[in-house]
Amino acid sequence: MASMISGFATAAVLQWAYPVSIPWLGGLTSGVAALVINVAVYVICSYAVSRPAAEVERIDQLWRVHKGASPNAAELTDAAS
Repeated sequence: MASMISGFATAAVLQWAYPVSIPWLGGLTSGVAALVINVAVYVICSYAVSRPAAEVERIDQLWRVHKGASPNAAELTDAAS
């Protein structure tokens, strides 16, 4: 949510200040500049915010299915040990 809001706000302010292109960014438009801000905020937030254990397990299960393993392969391995 933070990246979307920051990207929109950046685009709105830059579009108001520079309607055609932003000269100090080599002629980029406000949308491209806002996209860079959007991605930067997204990456920073994704590393700064921790995920709950249930979410980590859900993502791990998705990767196991993607790799062709059974969704419960880890549980079967743990049970056999």
